[in-house]
Amino acid sequence: MILCCNLPETAASASCQTETACTQSAPFGASLSDTPPPSTGVEPPDFEDASIPASATASVYWQSSPPWSGFCLTEDDAGEPIGCLGISLSPGIGADLAQYWAPPDPRWNAYRFCYGAAPCQEPNDLDDLSVMPTLTTASCCGPIEPFSGGTIEIEQEIPGVPPPVVIYGPDGGIVVYFEDDGGDTFGGPPDTCAAAYHEPPNCGQPPALDGGGPSPSSTDQVATSDASSPSAIDADTAPGCSVGPRSGRSGSLVAVASIVGLMFARRRRASRRAGRRLILIG
Repeated sequence: MILCCNLPETAASASCQTETACTQSAPFGASLSDTPPPSTGVEPPDFEDASIPASATASVYWQSSPPWSGFCLTEDDAGEPIGCLGISLSPGIGADLAQYWAPPDPRWNAYRFCYGAAPCQEPNDLDDLSVMPTLTTASCCGPIEPFSGGTIEIEQEIPGVPPPVVIYGPDGGIVVYFEDDGGDTFGGPPDTCAAAYHEPPNCGQPPALDGGGPSPSSTDQVATSDASSPSAIDADTAPGCSVGPRSGRSGSLVAVASIVGLMFARRRRASRRAGRRLILIG
């Protein structure tokens, strides 16, 4: 099952639909689905299965003010996003593959993934040290990557989206690392809106928005960066929950690294349909 979210350019938000295949019928949008199971290593329980019930309720929305969270469009020399595509999910939904799409526009030539207000390095960004607070709004954002329209895929570290398998600490809080001798357990996505993944508290409905839709000024003008020549660009947690790596990790963390390491692999692909070519970035 695929959760398909199309956002018209003049809309601030729109409902998502569960489908067997996602048709990109609007210029902006996102989808959530499975990734194939790993070909090597030991799989965590249900690693290959996204948790997207047919009754799922979800919304896609355009965020125009900080703290930034989602697939964020920006200029490569600005850092602070112009706006972000976010997803609001009803409880119990988890996915390990997301696609985001947006048209070319002279206002942006890059993108980055953002994870809400600091502190950074927490469950949603999987303790990724490349996620740092932005200078102006202290939003936790990853590296800036070139973008001139098309589709971006991300596996793991999906902003606002729990994975199919979540690591719970002995206190019931969500943790980044698994420690078998520390009482950690694997489980499905939380049955409530998970603050550890910066999910909006209204579960499946868009948050309160103070702006309109993305309303691009043009869909046929390409911004400064050229996707045909990809190159690197320099660049709430719930009360009482464990949300980060703990001190004094035992050797068991190394022993289980092969089990959970594949869960934390962050791979992005950007595709630009020009002569049906697939452009790899990053």
